[in-house]
Formats: sequence, C-alpha cells, structure tokens
Amino acid sequence: MEISHKWFSKKIMCGMDVCNYGCCNSETFHIEFSPKEKSHLEKKYNKKLQDVEYQNGRCSHLNGNGCSFGEDKPDYCRNYPMTENNNGTIVLSNWSWLHCPKPSDYQLENVEDGKWFYRLKKRHRNKVDRLVLNDDIENVVPSFNQREDMKEFI
Repeated sequence: MEISHKWFSKKIMCGMDVCNYGCCNSETFHIEFSPKEKSHLEKKYNKKLQDVEYQNGRCSHLNGNGCSFGEDKPDYCRNYPMTENNNGTIVLSNWSWLHCPKPSDYQLENVEDGKWFYRLKKRHRNKVDRLVLNDDIENVVPSFNQREDMKEFI
C-alpha cells in the first residue's frame, strides 16, 4: 500500500489531548475490532464488544482520561486519522483535516518564563481554547511523517 507523503507532511494535533476527543465523539466515527483484539479486550476488560461499534456521537469507551482501554486502545482508533482512499493510498482523513486542531488554528499570545501561551483564533467544539506549551507550537507539533508513533506505517 502506498503512503501519501503530501498528506503525511501535514501537522494535525491528534493525540495531544487538545482536541476534546472530537473524532471519538463524531456522529460518523465507529470502531472496528479484529477477532483477536476483540477477544483480548473482552477478557481483560470484562466487556461485550461488537465487531463494529458505531459511536453515534459519543464513544462508549471514553472515560475522563481518554480511552478506557488505555495502552490497549483498539488498532482502529490508534491508527486514526489514517485511512485508505479510493486509489488504495493511505492518507489522513478529510474529517481530521477539517476538525482536528492544527498549529495554524492558534495565535501566540505571550512567551513568559519559558512557556508559550496560545489562544484559539476561532472557537471550535473540537479544539481547546488555550494552550500552554514548553516551546513554539511549530517545534512541538510534528508532521505525521515525523511522529514516533507513525514510524511503523511509513
């Protein structure tokens, strides 16, 4: 399968706890479990799972700290926002590009005591209003092809 390096050069703040779990709470998001994964999660977490679970606007596996499966997060979720397009190329989903936080969504307000303070330019339900980072946002947010968790796919 081919990877779209154009798409993977984009910076999306997925997995950085700044998105209010927008994908998990999307009306269209669903989870697909492999048979092995389903069996493992059902036994370990004492839950009954379907092969495909439609979330209908609220993932039933979210808790106050994110995914209740923790490090056992389903592969389908772990790999999001990667998706295969009609040409068989792996890209980042259109939904993620439209709704997930990006560095360009934020305006630097202040740098003080080694902290960079940002505010959201335009309010959006899937994006936190304020960020405090230890460096410039462009240095903190890697493109997908630079992310450590994506190395196995690229």
